[in-house]
Amino acid sequence: MLGDVVEKYVNASEVKYFDYPAYQELYEQVDWLPKVHLYEKVNETVTKITIEWVDGVLLDDLYNDKSISTPSDMKSLHYYEVLNMYIEMQKFSRKKSGGNNEIFFHTGITPSNIIKTPDERLVLIDPDEFQLGDKTNFITNIMTKYARWLFKMLEE
Repeated sequence: MLGDVVEKYVNASEVKYFDYPAYQELYEQVDWLPKVHLYEKVNETVTKITIEWVDGVLLDDLYNDKSISTPSDMKSLHYYEVLNMYIEMQKFSRKKSGGNNEIFFHTGITPSNIIKTPDERLVLIDPDEFQLGDKTNFITNIMTKYARWLFKMLEE
């Protein structure tokens, strides 16, 4: 029996680079991913992903809620925890690929895709945004999404 899950239906073309076995392998090695219980093609255009429900609050909501004061040192800690996620993705990819240029990474690492759980862990959601790409894709992703997050923190 499954616990609480979320069923997500996505356009099959949006997950054509998703590597389900690689995701499952990475999930076994880290504590910051939700479990994917089922990944199946519904038809030629739709894919269904059944994902473990993660209790908590999105970092985006936490940072933007004026009634909650999130200290800048806590935001900095979150920033470094996410940097560690990138590093772990790169180390995982290096072992898995045997030295070729492919990296398995999440293309949407932003505060709107990270949940802070009641036990203070950060969990990267939307596993369908994981894909195989080359080092250029990986670096471009870090420079655009992750750097924007840093600049937003520095503005405050």
